[in-house]
Amino acid sequence: SLVYKIDNYRDYAMVLVMLYGGLRVSEVCNLDREDIDFEEFTITVRNTKNRIDRTVAVTEKCIRAIERYLETRDDTEKPLFLSRKKMRISRNQVNRLVKKYAIMADLRTYKENDKVKTKVGPHMLRHTAATNLIASDCDVVVVQQHLGHKDIKSTLRYVHVAKEMYGDLYRKHVPNY
Repeated sequence: SLVYKIDNYRDYAMVLVMLYGGLRVSEVCNLDREDIDFEEFTITVRNTKNRIDRTVAVTEKCIRAIERYLETRDDTEKPLFLSRKKMRISRNQVNRLVKKYAIMADLRTYKENDKVKTKVGPHMLRHTAATNLIASDCDVVVVQQHLGHKDIKSTLRYVHVAKEMYGDLYRKHVPNY
């Protein structure tokens, strides 16, 4: 629902990169044009928290969104996502953008001092990416690699099955004696 509130190509591409790629906000900010493989539908993530580069698969939809965004740019700057001032986008800017769209989508909002706020931020998009992979029966080791976790324990924090899915998943995997 947050995705449907986005009104420009840059923000749409950025949110899809977080939702499909499961990238940390700092990783999104550090992306360069050369990190995108438009034929293989992959993104090379550099300067990671663990200092280990990784390549993540994303959907064709995500890659096409990046292409559309780049078509709107009239520059050859190296960073993938630029601010309005043509500088590499910052973590704070990404945080504000995600929160803006979350409020527009009325996601986990609350009032504080007569202002509408949200508990949704960029990390929630990473969490959503992990949860969706696990809910789709993706092996937890693949999810670990996708997220760039050194320790599987970090990935296991994302393993929580929605109550309505539990029964179906159990019956799918239990042997029939």
